[in-house]
Amino acid sequence: MELSLLKAVYINFKTPFHLSDAKPYDYSNSSHRLHSDTLYAALIYALSLVDYPLEEYPTLPFTLSSAFPFIKVNENKYVHFFPRPFLQLTPAKKEENEKQAAAQDPSLAKKIKKIQWLDKEQFFNLLQGKNLTPIENISEYVFKKYVCSHDNPKNIFRNALSLITNCASENSELDLIVRWVVPRIRVPREEVGDTQIFYQERLEFLPGGGFFFLALLENPEAESVLKAALTILQDIGIGSDKTIGQGQFKFCIKDFAISYGPPAAERKPDLLINLSLYCPASYEELNALLSSSQDNTSNIAATKIGYEIIKRGGWITTPNFLSYRKKNIYMFQEGSVFHFPSFLSAQNQRFFTLGTNVDLSPEKTPRTLDHKIIRCGKALFLPVYLNK
Repeated sequence: MELSLLKAVYINFKTPFHLSDAKPYDYSNSSHRLHSDTLYAALIYALSLVDYPLEEYPTLPFTLSSAFPFIKVNENKYVHFFPRPFLQLTPAKKEENEKQAAAQDPSLAKKIKKIQWLDKEQFFNLLQGKNLTPIENISEYVFKKYVCSHDNPKNIFRNALSLITNCASENSELDLIVRWVVPRIRVPREEVGDTQIFYQERLEFLPGGGFFFLALLENPEAESVLKAALTILQDIGIGSDKTIGQGQFKFCIKDFAISYGPPAAERKPDLLINLSLYCPASYEELNALLSSSQDNTSNIAATKIGYEIIKRGGWITTPNFLSYRKKNIYMFQEGSVFHFPSFLSAQNQRFFTLGTNVDLSPEKTPRTLDHKIIRCGKALFLPVYLNK
């Protein structure tokens, strides 16, 4: 693959949005993550409106990561946040270990434990077996669940907030994503029964903030397909209650460079990390990623795998089937770390794709669905190299 085929898509929301979480009936809480399977489904729906050929549903000429937060500091600088890998974060100097650092500053250990998002530099440091940037006072670069390399995220968020409030807020609730709960009403369709009040959490980014996701194109023409789908989708919206204008956005597509590589020539990666929700294509694939008996797996790598599993499902969005739920499936969450399997070739590759799509169509519906209900478990992976 050529690096030019890896693109970053930046989404800036024009209206507030709500993303359903694991509790589909609870509108008072919105998920703060836009997962890759949701992106696939939204893009496929958009393309279906313009008769894009989807005979082998779904067939899209690219692999997507999940969407992660970013903030545009100025015209030439974006701060990209990636999910915390399931690897140990060491906030110490190279000659120190984590226990020594925690003993010197116990509050720092608590800050590190809360981190969920790492900026691009810190993230790629970890993927090369390095510690967090070895600086004298790393606690100055950690704010809530974010960590940056060259500035405290709080300063970045405060500067963004000042663009609309004309002040530098010291609010302890300061965050890249602003959230609030609004009352709404549910009116019975047949005018039988009482109107019900419910509450919905809506999300909005600070000025310059939004989601970005990576797209690995299969060929140069795939970018036109991606752009066409996003052009349609931006006016439809992403998330819940699109019919009332929520989730509308504007977007741009840029090249995205992954410049790190193996510490030594011809060295294979020790591990893999997924940037999308991942559903293994077969038992053999799963066993190769989790088993420590691979020929290329070092004793160090055998102790480093870590992952979390997330349940995915939800409502069918096809008209006349809105009251039916899809089957559920469990997938590996973004940031999970696996062994590098022997069946992959690492020669001149900086990213990999693994996984498969799964049919979640319910077994029984009042009428026959004219298409399958697909959940995409195809994932984008990056290599991880450990210091040995």
